[in-house]
Amino acid sequence: MPFGNALVSNEHAYGEALSLVTVVATFAELMRMKSTLVTEPPALVSFAVAVQVAVLLSELFTVRLTFGGVLVVVPPPVEPPRLTVIFASPVLPLLSVATARSWQAQGAPRLHVVDLDGAFAGGPAQTDLVRAMIRAVSIPVEVGGGLRELAHVEALLEAGARWAIVGTRAALDPGFLGEVCERFGERLMIGIDASEGRVAVDGWTRVLDLDAMALARDAAAAGAAGIIYTDIARDGTQGGPNLWSTEAVARAAGIPVLASGGVGSLDDIRRLATVPGLAGVIVGRALYSGAVDLAAAVAEIR
Repeated sequence: MPFGNALVSNEHAYGEALSLVTVVATFAELMRMKSTLVTEPPALVSFAVAVQVAVLLSELFTVRLTFGGVLVVVPPPVEPPRLTVIFASPVLPLLSVATARSWQAQGAPRLHVVDLDGAFAGGPAQTDLVRAMIRAVSIPVEVGGGLRELAHVEALLEAGARWAIVGTRAALDPGFLGEVCERFGERLMIGIDASEGRVAVDGWTRVLDLDAMALARDAAAAGAAGIIYTDIARDGTQGGPNLWSTEAVARAAGIPVLASGGVGSLDDIRRLATVPGLAGVIVGRALYSGAVDLAAAVAEIR
């Protein structure tokens, strides 16, 4: 599930994170570093600790919780753009599966999974783990991240995913968008991640001169089953979704749209429920932080 997009607040949060997991970098070193830093904390770090680290680091950096650990994106003008903390733990895959089962037990009607490692690598990176998560639950699962070839999509659907989510390649290559929709239409979602209305690709590392509404219309015309729209400025902030841009994309698409980014309360879900054309909402960080109770959220939309 996604973690992300928190504002810089203070150095204290980073210090607390260091007390939980040994990270081979001081705050000052992090601010000065010029190349990607990969640290390897001790083995058997639990998923719960990974979540705590992600929440604490999010006070200072943009954070995403990946299958392999915590991905920290350092805000500009600091370089490089990301710090990867790899949890060398053989129990993490088992805990990821257990987490998927937990969401199902709490009433989730659908599971949203993103292979963030694959999104940055440009190809699926967590295929075995994703397959295990799909097999562990009976609810439908949608999966995205690094799906840049027809073969990637086919393999994922054969692994049991109900829908595959294609983002970067669909935005960059109109021909591929048409081809992948023609072949997998009813089982294909197009992921549109946007910053100020412009489409972001390659794990949000690039923003194109491409209007999100235009891509939504193209996806619908090509035959996509639906769209997952994320306002990346809101994702992980729990500060509320961008209702205006979400509604604009939903109206432009004319096909089912799932909203993602910024949900931090049941009131946010209630507001999204009023958006015409919106078929659902993806809640990530707010579930892990406890800001949103899944059972209550499901009861709200029913």
